[in-house]
Amino acid sequence: AHSEAALHYATALASRLGAALDLLHVVEDPVATLAWSSAIELSGLSERRNALVEEATLHLDRYRSATADPGVPTQAVVRIGQPTAVITEYARSVGVDLVVMGTRRQSGLAGMLLGNVAARVVRYAPCPVLTLHTDVIGRVTESPRTALPLTLGYALGHLGTSRE
Repeated sequence: AHSEAALHYATALASRLGAALDLLHVVEDPVATLAWSSAIELSGLSERRNALVEEATLHLDRYRSATADPGVPTQAVVRIGQPTAVITEYARSVGVDLVVMGTRRQSGLAGMLLGNVAARVVRYAPCPVLTLHTDVIGRVTESPRTALPLTLGYALGHLGTSRE
């Protein structure tokens, strides 16, 4: 739900500002994801990776169709790797002006020690990052204000990782 809210907000913002929008989904590499497992099945790993990429591509195409705005050039991009590294490198290489991400708040020890993808992207991104928390989802689905002191040529909407 937090990623969907971020997508709606990013689409409305891009429309209002005349910006383009990239929807990025990062598929975490199965080897990295299974690294903690006591039994890693290496046969079929390539097929599993391809299936995850295909599923993510279909997922993004559905989102892109559901939120399509004829005035917002939108493309769906799927990459494999560690989410923070992929998102920040993509933003750097493409020249993204703003990253828009949905996030849920983590609390307790997990929040302090692990953080989350959005927190790390905020820390390492080459551009501003707008995060939308699940506790404000109802408010972010409305269009952004008309008078924004910001001009964007390109925005990136992150739709989660293969584990979200």
